[in-house]
Amino acid sequence: MWWMSWWKRLNMRPPLADKARNSATHPHDEDRTAWDLAWSSQTVRRLTLPSPVDLKVFAEWGEPIGVTFSSVPAQYVDRVLPPHGQCPVCGVEPDIGSRVPISLLMTFSQHSLGRTTWAHADCVATCEEVPCPAGIPW
Repeated sequence: MWWMSWWKRLNMRPPLADKARNSATHPHDEDRTAWDLAWSSQTVRRLTLPSPVDLKVFAEWGEPIGVTFSSVPAQYVDRVLPPHGQCPVCGVEPDIGSRVPISLLMTFSQHSLGRTTWAHADCVATCEEVPCPAGIPW
């Protein structure tokens, strides 16, 4: 399918089928209140454009408007992160000892897309905090 090439480039898992999405094994089905509170309490930071994240693969979604990110709550790291990923701030894959989990929200003029990945802790610290609510996946 056409979307698999860019999905793989983003180190993302393919979307769940409707049957799996509605399954009790999906993370938010266990306790949505705790999930929502944990994600919404994270600090949001802005990624300066242009960034090493290849936004050109989403050209049909319109012009990039912005990329924000927040930390992934520690209790959900094992559920939502790929084993590796490119730091969206500097473009280099972080080592295990220097990485932190983040949740990106890429906003375009016609759509938006969220994904989780790893970033360098030092890179995260260089990004400006923004006063907006953190996104809640799923």
